[in-house]
Amino acid sequence: FVRFAVSTALTSTPNPSLAGQAVTLTATVTAGTGTVAFEDGDAVLGYAALVGNQATLFTTLAGSGARSLTARYLGDSTNGPSRSP
Repeated sequence: FVRFAVSTALTSTPNPSLAGQAVTLTATVTAGTGTVAFEDGDAVLGYAALVGNQATLFTTLAGSGARSLTARYLGDSTNGPSRSP
């Protein structure tokens, strides 16, 4: 079966943030239902369900330095998976 292509965007508040500071990660998906995985490189920070077209994760980032944060929409029966840039 064919699933529709969707796009995913990620924002972080505050941005930039300091090591040990509470951070809110928000993924916005153009369409779909289901779950978003929030990742820091290869490590999964957590999962959040889409409410409307957004999923939010509250977390604290350990360590310092540049991060490679992404949001990965897992897809559903109609929409394919996608990852934020």
